[in-house]
Amino acid sequence: MKHTLAFHTALLFAPLFALHAADPLGIPPIPAEGTGRLEYFADKVRAGKPVTIGYIGGSITQGTGASAFGKNYYWRSSRALLRAIKARGGSGAPKAKQAAVGGTNSQYGACRVGVQLLNPGVDLLIVEFAVNDGDNESATLGMEGIVRHAWRVNPKTAIVFLYTTAARLVKDFYMEGKAQPTVLRHHAVATHYGIAEVHTGPTVAEGIKAGTYTSKAFFPDGCHPSDIGHGVYAKLLLDALLPTLDWKAPAGDPPALPAPILNDDLAYADWKRAEPSATTGEWTETKPGYYTYTGGWKATGPASMTIPVKGKKIGLVFCTSKGDIEIKGFGFEKRFNGIRQSPPWKPTVIWVYDGAEHKDGPVTIEVKPAAEGETAVAFEGVMSVCRE
Repeated sequence: MKHTLAFHTALLFAPLFALHAADPLGIPPIPAEGTGRLEYFADKVRAGKPVTIGYIGGSITQGTGASAFGKNYYWRSSRALLRAIKARGGSGAPKAKQAAVGGTNSQYGACRVGVQLLNPGVDLLIVEFAVNDGDNESATLGMEGIVRHAWRVNPKTAIVFLYTTAARLVKDFYMEGKAQPTVLRHHAVATHYGIAEVHTGPTVAEGIKAGTYTSKAFFPDGCHPSDIGHGVYAKLLLDALLPTLDWKAPAGDPPALPAPILNDDLAYADWKRAEPSATTGEWTETKPGYYTYTGGWKATGPASMTIPVKGKKIGLVFCTSKGDIEIKGFGFEKRFNGIRQSPPWKPTVIWVYDGAEHKDGPVTIEVKPAAEGETAVAFEGVMSVCRE
């Protein structure tokens, strides 16, 4: 049995479960033809097996704009989904995980989706990067990498692309009957792989036109949704997903992955803990945190660390630091007067190699006190794309 999860354009107060087959704003033919393999998720729910729902995205998925954590779209939609799963006989305490980092795009997401969600295991993956991605090939590479990585780990993982929006995008595109360019890039990935899609822009525009809410009420800062906006996003996601819990999967395994649109390098992206082969000075081991998923190492004085790395794209991950850092390896040699990222809590990646061939060898990090004599360097791990 074939199912279709169309672009969802229901108004805020439309009946629950209302799915529209066509987009009333005349946006290019977007309903998604695929099901995102949601039927396999539904089968697992009905079988009473424990399931995990993972959300990955930027600050909107993190809950920015909501007056309280319990009012963001992630919390509202995940709690409702978990209740619906339990009502269908699901056992083993279904879980939801939030893997969101503000100000990051889908390529950064592709590098962390494995360590945060896919390696521990998720059965339904909701991906939200439509506002943070740009209108360029990086959007295709990032979203394609997430999809291919997920289905390489578990071909029965259900995937949904959630397309959020912002005040400027609504004004420039949806009010004019167009879709924001990044959404069209994500939609091309969705069409290629048969990914389910939930499109919020048309509904937001309809609500503003109807006077249900103003743009300022929906987007107080121009980008992040208010409680009203988070409520709309949660409702659209739930209206689309709840009916799919009754779908039934066909016999047999899912189809093999098609050839990539661009390339599938990011399907092999990972973020790993640094394992030093040699050190000098004093390094203190740090535990995994919300933004530092594998744990790492901290130096508060002169120190050096050599680590073995491998891949065709290799990056070292640091957090805000005081002190000079010198990195050598693979022909890369550069000195930094501290690593000061913006925002300060988001790890910074320093790419030491990006080439067509895999490299395998050591990279050395040397830490020296800053001019004012302070040293506080947090080395949080290694990002790499390694197909071997």
